[in-house]
Amino acid sequence: MLQTSIESHQSFLFSLRRAMEFLLLIFLFLLAPLLLPASCQTVNGSIGETLLWPCMHKLTKKFVREQTYIYWQGMDGSSNPTVAHVYVKGEEEFLYQSSSFQNRTAIFFSQLEDGNFSLLIKNLMLDHDRTFIEVVFISDDSKENICQKTLHVAAVFQEPNIELSQASATCSTAGGYPEPEVMWLSTDNQGNEAILEPLEVKIDNNTRNGTFSVFSKANISGLKTVTCRICNPTSGECQTTTKDVSPAGTLFTGGIAVIVIVAFIVGIISIALCVICQCVYGCVRVCEGAVVAGTIRPGGCGPAS
Repeated sequence: MLQTSIESHQSFLFSLRRAMEFLLLIFLFLLAPLLLPASCQTVNGSIGETLLWPCMHKLTKKFVREQTYIYWQGMDGSSNPTVAHVYVKGEEEFLYQSSSFQNRTAIFFSQLEDGNFSLLIKNLMLDHDRTFIEVVFISDDSKENICQKTLHVAAVFQEPNIELSQASATCSTAGGYPEPEVMWLSTDNQGNEAILEPLEVKIDNNTRNGTFSVFSKANISGLKTVTCRICNPTSGECQTTTKDVSPAGTLFTGGIAVIVIVAFIVGIISIALCVICQCVYGCVRVCEGAVVAGTIRPGGCGPAS
């Protein structure tokens, strides 16, 4: 009876050990993406567009559909497990696909046997940003984790709007993702270019759609032009706006406009006065001639009695 008790205890410990090993494997699988080196490849895309997530693998043995499992899976930006696509024994399986990838993915089905495990992701969302994806390729009794890449999604910022005041300029834009880099550039009256240190930079996140808005302010005293540049660190695209802020240039341009307007008004008045004078002078000459001829009575332009 004692031996039976010992055997039961040993069996329990063995089962417990196997269970712990299984849980450890799951834990390591989930933790693996977080332990990747900083040199892990990245793939960049823009919101609303279709992205090609590339993966070409050199097969070491014949591709047998009925013995092959392929999982495009990993972690989303919040470190939650995610499944982008699944291929099981010659068929695509959508039952376990994560909601953020449903009706958005496609594979090169006829090219799988050539090692083309690339994935098309349609209509990218901000939810896809910072998603780590790898291919788990299981064939017969072998398993490989390949093509480990992190997906980054960008949204284009609107063209910056610059507003000028007496000694400062403000720059604002919105609708972009992720948080941008803000830069002020300037040109002085001697043509020297320089980078301006902003007086204020305010970047807010829109909780409704996840995009960012930007407001910045800079000192423009003594400058000729000022430029506000908003750069997206993911796409590398920059939106730029430049304005002329030179006081001399503004005064000169404004002075010309005033002179032109005044000259136009004076010209109109002069022409009107000339017309009036001609009419009056002509009328007087006609009346004087009529008086001399005796057809008009003296002292007026009415007919003589």
